[in-house]
Amino acid sequence: MLNKLKENGFVNFFHFFIGDLFIKGLLFITLPLLTFFLNPSDYGHLSVLSTLVTILAVIFSLNTENSIINYYMKGEKDFGSYLFSNLVSILFFQLIILTIIILFKEDISQFFGVSTSDLLWASFICVVILYFNIYLSYLQGSEKSKKFAVVTTANKIIEISIMLTFAYLLSSSKYMSKVYAQLIAIFIFLPYCLYSLLKLCEFRYDFKLVKKSLIFSIPLIPHVLSSAIIGQSDRLMIGKMLSLSDAGIYSFAYNLGLSITVFIYAWNSMWQPKFFSFYKNKNFVEIEKFIIMYSKVISFSSLLLIVTIYPLVKFFANVEYIDSLKLIPLLLLSNSIVFQYLVYVNYIFYYRKSFRISIGSLIAAIVNVAINYFLIPEVGVLAAVLSTFISSVVLVLIHYYNSKRLSDDPVINLFDAFKWYIPLFILTSLFYVYI
Repeated sequence: MLNKLKENGFVNFFHFFIGDLFIKGLLFITLPLLTFFLNPSDYGHLSVLSTLVTILAVIFSLNTENSIINYYMKGEKDFGSYLFSNLVSILFFQLIILTIIILFKEDISQFFGVSTSDLLWASFICVVILYFNIYLSYLQGSEKSKKFAVVTTANKIIEISIMLTFAYLLSSSKYMSKVYAQLIAIFIFLPYCLYSLLKLCEFRYDFKLVKKSLIFSIPLIPHVLSSAIIGQSDRLMIGKMLSLSDAGIYSFAYNLGLSITVFIYAWNSMWQPKFFSFYKNKNFVEIEKFIIMYSKVISFSSLLLIVTIYPLVKFFANVEYIDSLKLIPLLLLSNSIVFQYLVYVNYIFYYRKSFRISIGSLIAAIVNVAINYFLIPEVGVLAAVLSTFISSVVLVLIHYYNSKRLSDDPVINLFDAFKWYIPLFILTSLFYVYI
């Protein structure tokens, strides 16, 4: 029985799910509690700061963690030297970027619409969190799902506990509770992560390997930034076009809508190493079997979340956030489509065609920003929800087309990937018709 579960990936899925649950899920559980400590304006400020961290993290990392996990899963023999060379190079690069930010902090903070202290705190987080993320990526690629779950669970319990403590104790700037908590939690685990990474290293620097890494990772920068734009720019635009309070309400709904991604990214953490192995060995029947099986799981989970989150928010959340209820179902549906996106983008990752991934993400981001720009002043916050849904569908279609173009081998049919989502589309439509 246990061997059968391992073969189907359920054991690794469960471990990665537990880890992702505490990375994302516990934050969703604490959202109603935060509404009693943070008013919508403070919550809006927190979401803007989170957006800044997301954008700066791409610049500080150059997507090194994606390059490292991809290289490991391809089974390259010189991984130890590859890891060491990239760690040394990215450290020097981070020091250069940090120096530039410190020298031009007034201009950069004005561009992002934040204070200089917010900019510096966000930059410091981005420097240290990279090494934590590289270690987690290694655990994912090596299918060490149990250790992944232990590290992420312990880290997130510490972070959430400290965040709620600061949110209660701080008399002003309560949004900074998240920043302080994240830094403390990372610093607790950073020595262990660095030690574990160094044990994997072969202490031989080879710039050719760094160049190989950059050829893969730099073209992905537009992809990661575009993903950040799709997920975060709407909050910035709502904050500027409407108010920080509206941005806070939307951000609260969006974060709840992200709850389904706990299941999806746990699945992808389990699935990506298996997919690389199946695809390399041309085991296309297993690929289709796994995707259809987990499509049913994700669809059912999304249905369950739509039915349960609405009454829970209505009962537990502060009354100031009640307007977020009408936004949640479509945001949940939009984020559940991330599953289909991952199904097809993994084909492109296998071929290391990172430029194609970036082009697709850039097109989806342009669609997202255009809808927000023209409709938010007219329709309000609901426009941001519609733009998220439309850009998610566009992203799936683009990567389906790309994967078909790249692969000479069979790619799972679009209808087969989506058919178990039909009840989800129907339920979401009924919500907006009758409620």
